[in-house]
Amino acid sequence: MRILIVDDEPATGLFLQSIIKELPGVKTDIATSGKEALKKALISQPQAVFLDIDMPDINGIELAHTLAEKYEDLSLVFATAHPDHALEAFELYSIDYILKPFDQERIKRTVKKLMDKSKYFSSTEVPIPVKTTIQNMFLKPSNILYIEARNSGNIIQTSNGTHITKENIHNLSIKLQQHNFFPLP
Repeated sequence: MRILIVDDEPATGLFLQSIIKELPGVKTDIATSGKEALKKALISQPQAVFLDIDMPDINGIELAHTLAEKYEDLSLVFATAHPDHALEAFELYSIDYILKPFDQERIKRTVKKLMDKSKYFSSTEVPIPVKTTIQNMFLKPSNILYIEARNSGNIIQTSNGTHITKENIHNLSIKLQQHNFFPLP
């Protein structure tokens, strides 16, 4: 399991990493800002993100919205000193909301919960990059229900929502070729 830890306090990020790395099968990376987290997420494709809320450039709630829009199956965990944002966090379908000071056993239980969820939904399926009219994002081919060609752009209907892309239908079909997608006349 790949976990990205986002906290503007490096010592806190390292502390979380030291706890999480005690569990087998977990790889972690740390970002100390929202902008750095977006860059690292693009490279490492994490399955889960531990987020602080109070950060200088992008707050954790805004960052969670952005990440959730870009990465469909991403699990969110808030790890923060602010109890007043819990409702917002759970509206984003976060897995947990852990308050500082951290309880090591609670963190381990949360990671085990993430790993159980990951095993349940796991696959070797690699998300494909798609340029939508709003942003670049990654979609799992198994979540794509259909793609409809329109004059104004192509509509990609997934199990999680609708996305509009100007990307050429031929290019999309090449990306999806190995996933048993085929064009209808």
